[in-house]
Amino acid sequence: MTNKTSDSSEALQDEIRRQFNSSQMTRFLRSMPAFRLDNDMPESIRDMLAQLDRVENQSRNRYAAD
Repeated sequence: MTNKTSDSSEALQDEIRRQFNSSQMTRFLRSMPAFRLDNDMPESIRDMLAQLDRVENQSRNRYAAD
């Protein structure tokens, strides 16, 4: 029973990850005001967001390799 629960949990995680990485989700989120980047954002915030993007991409690439 534990394996079945574990398998369904992993399948759910994979499906959620797939949907959040879709181009449709990206377009949808960019259309929402809360997810738009502010052009007047301080440089320090832009630097932190760029660093976050790099770390997320590294993590995503590691996950894809597994």
